[in-house]
Amino acid sequence: MNQSGDESINRPEPIGSPLRAFDAAMGLLEKIGARSVLDCPAGRGAFTHRLLEKGFEVQCADILPEAFEIPGLECRLADLNKSLPFDDESFDAITCLNGLHRVWARGRAMREFARTLKPGGTLILTFVNNQNLVHRANFFLTGSVIHNTVGPPHVCLPDAEEPAAHFRYPMSVGHIASGLRSVGLKWGGMSSVGLSWKSIALAPLGLLPWAYRPVAGADAKEYCFLEHASKLPALFGDYLVVWGQKKRA
Repeated sequence: MNQSGDESINRPEPIGSPLRAFDAAMGLLEKIGARSVLDCPAGRGAFTHRLLEKGFEVQCADILPEAFEIPGLECRLADLNKSLPFDDESFDAITCLNGLHRVWARGRAMREFARTLKPGGTLILTFVNNQNLVHRANFFLTGSVIHNTVGPPHVCLPDAEEPAAHFRYPMSVGHIASGLRSVGLKWGGMSSVGLSWKSIALAPLGLLPWAYRPVAGADAKEYCFLEHASKLPALFGDYLVVWGQKKRA
């Protein structure tokens, strides 16, 4: 369903996404000239609202559509571990903002994104950077990349009616690169929408990934995606934007 922007609608609050990530995603959409956009997962509708304000043709979906807060616009039920309720080649772009780390069947989600993108379409993903220098040091010291995918009660609810809605894992740039490759999407690029000042304080350690790349084994280079993992945004970024593109027909 399409809807133009309406200033009378209260703007929903984002769920976990910094506003700078919204700005970066919007900038990419405007740069590529997208018109039809799928926002999935849509959450409360914070980014959907911004898309409507800019005049995009928007459809949205979420595993908890009852949380969607934009009146008059349908948010369809979609579990990214399964199939999306949209036709092949429906969208110029798909935005998955702060969402893919909540999906256990990452390959299925990527396949569905690729299926529903038009040829030449763009997939935009944003997520917490779990592999900057602070998180790498944290893993060395504690055995966990980040605490909030391991310990808090909200990630381990044995009685949850919808367990998939509560799943989290410490997603990395390598996970994204692997997913894009697995479904034939081309790596488009990566940027940071904020710096991790603690990682900058550990800047001398950033030389280690660069020193390791030439001597790393073939499997590490190919399947750990060291080229991407040792780039400056991955080492020092606080929050990342990664995008991929579908081949043109």
